[in-house]
Amino acid sequence: MKDQEPKNGHFCISQAPPAGAAAAADDAPAEEAAGADKKSGKDKPKKSGGAAGISAAERKELDSLKDDIIKKKKELKEGGMSGGQINKDAAITGMVARMNELKEKENPGCLEAAKSEKKDSGKKKKMSKEQEAEVGDLEKEIEEYRTKLAGPEFKYSKKEIAADPDMQDMLKKLKDISK
Repeated sequence: MKDQEPKNGHFCISQAPPAGAAAAADDAPAEEAAGADKKSGKDKPKKSGGAAGISAAERKELDSLKDDIIKKKKELKEGGMSGGQINKDAAITGMVARMNELKEKENPGCLEAAKSEKKDSGKKKKMSKEQEAEVGDLEKEIEEYRTKLAGPEFKYSKKEIAADPDMQDMLKKLKDISK
């Protein structure tokens, strides 16, 4: 690090010329100008108005579509339509389709990922009758144990009940079975 320019210009009161400064004396003014640009932040490329895949005009259209959809849905709701009817309205479906096109252009694959995530979260595994019975019995056992701990014999608080190792074991077992 010795005899090198500070990386970010920090902790530098005055710059001492490096050992090989005599050879590079002709290039010094150009380097100082470049260093000044780096310090002032002019060298960094500015972000364009849009994201990677869409232009500024498309970004503006996407934002206006979002606002228009909200306004239109609000108007239709005040007009007495239900949520399902509003979503089936021709104007709304057209705007949503265009908005989805722009979103897909902006971030390819985002809509498919959202759909698959929604499907995965919506699926619940169905338990067999034996598992349902076991879960019911375990829940009953947990409640009995909870009332025993909170009762006059032990007088545990909710915090103490939650910290009880036996209660934690039963809750963990219930969670495992429920999966």
